[in-house]
Amino acid sequence: MEIKSLTPEIGELERAVQWCARETDIAGVPVVVSVQTRGKRANCGGWFAPLRFSTREGDLCHEINFCAEILNAPPVTIVGIGAHEVVHRWCHWLGLKEVSKSGRHNKGFKH
Repeated sequence: MEIKSLTPEIGELERAVQWCARETDIAGVPVVVSVQTRGKRANCGGWFAPLRFSTREGDLCHEINFCAEILNAPPVTIVGIGAHEVVHRWCHWLGLKEVSKSGRHNKGFKH
């Protein structure tokens, strides 16, 4: 059986998120970039989840996920999703409630 690694792709996604976040200058909680299936989220390309992961030392990390189904999209689409999720991280850092309980963007995000 041959096993293919996502390590190169994860590295590129991390680089894209870093590039998108360069202007926000947010310090503090680190971010883990992940790839998971979108599951029942039919129109979802990714998501930001605050304090989703913990390190071996017990430190909490935010998550920026890219849905596996979009990994074959054009690079501009993938970087756009990264920028979108970085904005969610920025809103979280600013204390803005930009997503309703249903997961939809509210007026706080759209402004």
